[in-house]
Amino acid sequence: AAAARSRLDALGIGAGRDASSDRVSSTVTLRAPYDGVVVERPVVAGQSVDETRLLLTVADLSQVWVEAAVPGVNLAQVSVGMPARVSIAAQPRELEGTVSFVGPVLGEATRMATARVTLPNRDGRLRPGMLADVDLMGQPGEVAVTVAADAVQTVHERSVVFVRTNAGFRAQDVSTGRSDGKRTEIVKGLDAGTPYASAGSFVLKADLGKGEAEHDH
Repeated sequence: AAAARSRLDALGIGAGRDASSDRVSSTVTLRAPYDGVVVERPVVAGQSVDETRLLLTVADLSQVWVEAAVPGVNLAQVSVGMPARVSIAAQPRELEGTVSFVGPVLGEATRMATARVTLPNRDGRLRPGMLADVDLMGQPGEVAVTVAADAVQTVHERSVVFVRTNAGFRAQDVSTGRSDGKRTEIVKGLDAGTPYASAGSFVLKADLGKGEAEHDH
C-alpha cells in the first residue's frame, strides 16, 4: 500500500487515496497542467494501465499552426514575422496570421521547406487536420518581366519559355526569380512584351521531346 501511495503521489494524483484509511480509491482525479481540449484518448474504461501508459492528450487550441510548403527557389523571400493570409473552406472569410517558423531543410522528394503560420483560435473553430491555402505577404517590389507560371517549362534541367517566332515557337532559356504560383518573375532571357506560350507550353515541350527523339534515331 505504501508503495502504491508513493507512486500515486509521484504522479500528482495522491488525492485519489482514501484519507480515512490506507486503501487506494478505485477513482482518481487527473489534473492537466494547463487548460485545453482532449484530442486523444487511447485507453478505455476498465483497462489496466501503469505509469508508462499514455492516458490522454490535451492540446491548447487557443492558437493553431498552419503548415505551408514553400519551394526552395522562393525560400529567401520567406521570413519569421511575415504576415500571411489563410483561406479555409469551412471558414467564411480569410484569416490573418504571421509566420512563426521557417524550416531549414528541404524535402528530398519535394524540394520544399515548411513554413509555419500561427493563427489565433479563441472561438475554437479551427481544428487540427483542416486543409488550407496560404498566401505569404512579402514586401512588394518592382518586377521588370513576369510570365504566367505555367509558361515556364524544364527542358534538360534548364528553365525555358516558348516564345513565338515567324516559324512557330522556340524554347528560350530563361532565369527565373520569385513566383506566387500564378506569375513567375523572369530575371534574364526574356524581354518585356515578347509573345510566349502559356497554357499550351507543356504540349510544345512534348513536341520538342518527340522531335529530339526522332532526330536521335
